[in-house]
Amino acid sequence: MLEAESKKYTLLDYIKINWEISRPWVVVRAMEKMIRGSLPSL
Repeated sequence: MLEAESKKYTLLDYIKINWEISRPWVVVRAMEKMIRGSLPSL
């Protein structure tokens, strides 16, 4: 039986995985976060 090696994932790995799975959703989420972040400054 083969054992999988454990890997420490970084923030960049999580972004790359999501980008490969669903690119439009990543763009929408990033835009939403930018809009929500800028609202308090208005």
